[in-house]
Amino acid sequence: MNGTPHAARLIKELNETRAELTKEISELQPEDLPWAPKPDMKTYAGLLQEIGTMEKLCIRWVTKTEMLSWVDEDKALEAAATDPASILQALEEIRAETLQSLSGTTDEALETQIDVAESWHQYMGPKLEPEEFIRWVSRHEYYHLGQIISYRWIQGNNPYKQG
Repeated sequence: MNGTPHAARLIKELNETRAELTKEISELQPEDLPWAPKPDMKTYAGLLQEIGTMEKLCIRWVTKTEMLSWVDEDKALEAAATDPASILQALEEIRAETLQSLSGTTDEALETQIDVAESWHQYMGPKLEPEEFIRWVSRHEYYHLGQIISYRWIQGNNPYKQG
């Protein structure tokens, strides 16, 4: 095989995104978690719950072909949403399952299409490679990271100012 294995590249991408997310969230206070720029927008806590819920659902599907309940998993993360450190810990527990699933996974396994849950066909089609599920998890987290950075900027934390 030439180049870096797919699993190693995915792990690197997941770790880099999570490091950025951790930096942003670690600067929040517990009283920041219910804040959103407008009433009809997700709060910091809501964005973080969605990050964790999506990852948990995707990884469980890829590893066990088991579709978890969005509502049940979101409520489980909501219970951890008492402070930023607790949320980050809950996200790290979910991430540990993701990283474990990638440990020792071959390129062939990551490239071989699997069935997609019927409720997700409209988004992903009926079959998808596990690698693409993992990339979706990373893109989804990065998308919400951008929202969190924007929220913090609205609150006066300019990401372009150093120190």
